[in-house]
Amino acid sequence: MDRQLSSFTSYNLIGFVVSTTAGFIGGIIIARLVGGRGVGVIASAWALVELAKPWGVLSVVPSIRKSYESVDGSRVFGTSLTLHLAAMVPAFALLAALSAPLAGVLNSTWSVIVISGSTLVAVVPASIGLAYLDSQRDFARRNLVVIVTNVSYLAFLGVLSVPLGTVESIAGANLLSIVVTSLVCLRYVPRPRLDPALGSYFLRFGLRLVVIMFVGQMVLWFGAVIATARLGATEGGIYRVASALAYYAFLLPDYAVSTWTLPTASSEVVARGDPARVLRQSTLTSVGLSALMLAALVALGGPVLGIYGTEFKAGYGVMVLLSAGFFLNALGISATSLLYSLERTHRVMEVAIARGAVFLALSFILIPSHGLWAIAWAVVVSSGVSSVALIAIVTSELKGAGGQRPKPAGQLPAGP
Repeated sequence: MDRQLSSFTSYNLIGFVVSTTAGFIGGIIIARLVGGRGVGVIASAWALVELAKPWGVLSVVPSIRKSYESVDGSRVFGTSLTLHLAAMVPAFALLAALSAPLAGVLNSTWSVIVISGSTLVAVVPASIGLAYLDSQRDFARRNLVVIVTNVSYLAFLGVLSVPLGTVESIAGANLLSIVVTSLVCLRYVPRPRLDPALGSYFLRFGLRLVVIMFVGQMVLWFGAVIATARLGATEGGIYRVASALAYYAFLLPDYAVSTWTLPTASSEVVARGDPARVLRQSTLTSVGLSALMLAALVALGGPVLGIYGTEFKAGYGVMVLLSAGFFLNALGISATSLLYSLERTHRVMEVAIARGAVFLALSFILIPSHGLWAIAWAVVVSSGVSSVALIAIVTSELKGAGGQRPKPAGQLPAGP
């Protein structure tokens, strides 16, 4: 493994272990406090927020890519901040205005939807700060920020949610932890700016990313929404816990590897380096980490679900199948990052749309007869199709660019 990748992956693994431990304990606290039905109520509200979050990547991910072509980082990230606020403030306002009817449809509550929706605005400084640290490849500080988020969330659950025992207090604990993270990140956030050329680039690049990220969030979160709306809040809660554990088969390699791959591949492309080498190394690392997590989930998933509560044990089989699906999804992590670096977001978007269509079709067709298993199979099939397509596309793009040395995108002017 490349020394840089090894070093950055070790930082990310430390952050992942600490954050995962805090998140795992937090999940148990939530499940014990409010049971399967309460988890379903909260999951439906959080799903709405997660489905709105992709509008934030409209500018954040492209800003990392563009930071390697500009000598004025404040111009890049200041423009990103302006566009992020322009997307997130209206998104929160819309979610708050529609909270009552949404709660009725999704078996949630309007108060949890409004509190959770507030995170869309609260997270903006954190998003920009983490993007800046990613662009600098300062993964030590990046992981400290992520650890602060998860540990403070656990602390807020303990001092706020445990005494009150309400779904609103759980949503409030999540909001407060994000506020803390954004305060920590303020030192990396420039003043808002709007560079027309950058803004236009971010919109072209970012609108495709919105579609891509939306589909990813849909596959992860919409299953809980479908289960809660069609099968009841308790079934939705069981699915949410099963999917949260299964998602670690994707989250571990994504967290540990993709944060290194995107900036590294971007710099290789701009410098006419060797992005194919980055693809090989990061893909092998992703596969190894995902396989390790998949084996752990199969072996330990049953007892772990029991810790959440007896009712959650019924989700073990679904959790294993979902884990296999997220393992398949992990195969395409590095291909996605490299396609972003090559500015081939339209190809990733095409695959994402196909993935989302397959997921929704299978879920809605099969759920009346197969229940939660229908959603799990939809994740497996859609993830497998997606990863195979992404790997084929990036291989073709590298060959078409002369094997390993694609032409860099046009340079931005140095700025004022």
